[in-house]
Amino acid sequence: MQARTDNILQFSIFQDLVDESYFHLKSFGNMMARLGILALPRELHAMTYIVKDLNQFLLDGIDEEIAAKEMCKELSEAIKDEKLSKFFDFINYQENYHIELMKKLL
Repeated sequence: MQARTDNILQFSIFQDLVDESYFHLKSFGNMMARLGILALPRELHAMTYIVKDLNQFLLDGIDEEIAAKEMCKELSEAIKDEKLSKFFDFINYQENYHIELMKKLL
């Protein structure tokens, strides 16, 4: 995404989103491994990251983040383990940051 702009703010936002995606994938992978689950947290499709229309990509990304927030809220409330519940609360709050970053790019 960084290759699509010469604007330093946009470049920085794209980099934050990349770093956050990596952090989430790693965090979920570590949490699942501690639970004895050896799988990807979700399927990763190459087409997800092929961008033909940047605005649509961002709008879809915002929708995905909103859905992730709801799922994290549901999981946090359903899980009885306090540590896991706090993990999902933390991810939920991070989604707000991702949404705001994508709104800035729009």
